[in-house]
This record gives sequence, structure tokens and C-alpha cells, in this order.
Amino acid sequence: IISDSNLLWDNASKRLGIGINFGLQASLHTQLDQSSGGAQHALYDHYNNTNITGPLVIGRRARCSASLPSGVLLNDRLLDLGGRCFGSTAFSSGFRASVAFSAAHAWSDAAQGAYISISTTTSGTVSNLERVRIFDDGEVGVGTIVKSGAKLTVAGIMQAPTVRGTDAAGGIFYITPAGVITYCDA
Repeated sequence: IISDSNLLWDNASKRLGIGINFGLQASLHTQLDQSSGGAQHALYDHYNNTNITGPLVIGRRARCSASLPSGVLLNDRLLDLGGRCFGSTAFSSGFRASVAFSAAHAWSDAAQGAYISISTTTSGTVSNLERVRIFDDGEVGVGTIVKSGAKLTVAGIMQAPTVRGTDAAGGIFYITPAGVITYCDA
């Protein structure tokens, strides 16, 4: 173990700590103890003269090992971004709010479908539940993870000023907040 006041390298576990000098819990573990305020940041600067891409956070995932990788399978996580916070006595055991990027099927070099899930935890509980899913084909499910064939599916009560829709015959209709349905010519 090599350590100074800001860096810790644990050669046995191949873990790097920044701002921490014991108890590394991840391959890269950073800690900022700033009781007077402020936030811990990962800052990525990017400079160029095109609008092609900005700073990137990239998660790479394969099954098996680094020397013999294989393709991911259905629902394998590609990248997770989430928050865990301290309660009364310890940090939460899992994410309490998260965005997850997952494989929509078994991957090959020619087929790499993916979907995005957004999860939250209801106040007064500790169970993180998926609330929104953007499917591989662009369908969006709110309160459901079951594809419906519609671009937007909401399981539960939906509130909107006015909803515009198309019926099975192609007719255009509007639904007001009072539930009044009005058909109109295209």
C-alpha cells in the first residue's frame, strides 16, 4: 500500500483512492470531506471546434474475462448511474435513484440493441423501483416495463392539458382534461 494525504494505491486489490487513506470499496474511490459545503465532482473538460461530441462517460461491459471477453446477454447492465446516501447509521445498500443502460437482447457485432431505465425510491421506503423505460425501438413506458406497440404507454392516471390522438381508422381526436373527446378533420 502506497499512501499520502491525498492518494492511496492498494496494489493487492488494484484499487486507487483519492482523498481517502483507508477502506477502499471500489476500483476508483474518491472522498471529499468538506463540512462547510461544496460538492464532490468529476470534471471533464473538452475543447474543440466542432459539435460532434462533448466530454464522455463511457461504460464498457463484456461477459467472461478481459483476456477472453464475450457478448452481453439480455438485460445485462451496460452502465449504471445512481445515488446512495447515508441514512441514520450507514450508507444505503443500493441505489435510491438511478439511470441504467441495459442490453435489449444478446449482443453480436451486428446487433446491439439497448434500453434505458429510470428508477426512484418512494419517500418513506427503501425499495428502488423502475418508473420509466425507454425501449430499444423508442417506445416509452411510464409505470410499465411491458411494450405496447404505442410510442407512449402510461400505466396509471395521466394528466395533460389536452391529448391529441389517432384512432384505429386514422381519425384525429382530442381529449380535454374534463374527458371530452372531440373528433376533427385531418
